[in-house]
Amino acid sequence: MRRGRSLRRVAAVTVTLLSTLFAVAATASAQPAPAPPPGPFAIDARGALVNLKPSGTTAGGIGVPESSLPSLGLGVDLGAHWYVLRSRKISLGVGASVLVSRGRETPTDEEGQPTGPTLETRFITIAPQVSLNFGTARGWSYLSGGLGQSVYDTRLAETPVDNARKVRTVNYGGGARWFAKPHLAFALDLRFYAVDAQEATASLVATDRATLLVFSLGVAFK
Repeated sequence: MRRGRSLRRVAAVTVTLLSTLFAVAATASAQPAPAPPPGPFAIDARGALVNLKPSGTTAGGIGVPESSLPSLGLGVDLGAHWYVLRSRKISLGVGASVLVSRGRETPTDEEGQPTGPTLETRFITIAPQVSLNFGTARGWSYLSGGLGQSVYDTRLAETPVDNARKVRTVNYGGGARWFAKPHLAFALDLRFYAVDAQEATASLVATDRATLLVFSLGVAFK
């Protein structure tokens, strides 16, 4: 009798252990697999807000007060990045972004009547970047920087845009992408552009060295 009871107890314990093991295995298999590293590529399309830097040198060259120059610009920021070294801790990416922006300002009096000409500042840049990325393919943040070229000038709005100066520009900043869907993400970027000073030409006034802050917001695809 005792032997029979012992066998039944062993059988009961065995069934319990097997049931527990099967339950654990089923739970583990039901959990999502670990997310892969960022990438392998990302394409950004964002609207941009540019903090322009009115310059007394530029204003003097045009013959207007510095307060008449545009201080804010709107634009479009497009980029593409490829992640050449990928891991779940840190990934290395290379790519570039293209920003096209303009700002306009018309000085007015207290009644809103124009008191001077409309001025336009444009900032157009191609910004190669090397990035360090932290996170997974479901969402990651990054720090990046690089050296490129820009067009940064201010002129009367009615002046034909038939020439441009390209100037060396260093860019650095960071941002993030959050993928609500497998291939579509919410994306933002905060970036500084250090633009070298420019001498006056026959048709363009001089500009001081300036560091422009650009905040861009939009979507990313992968």
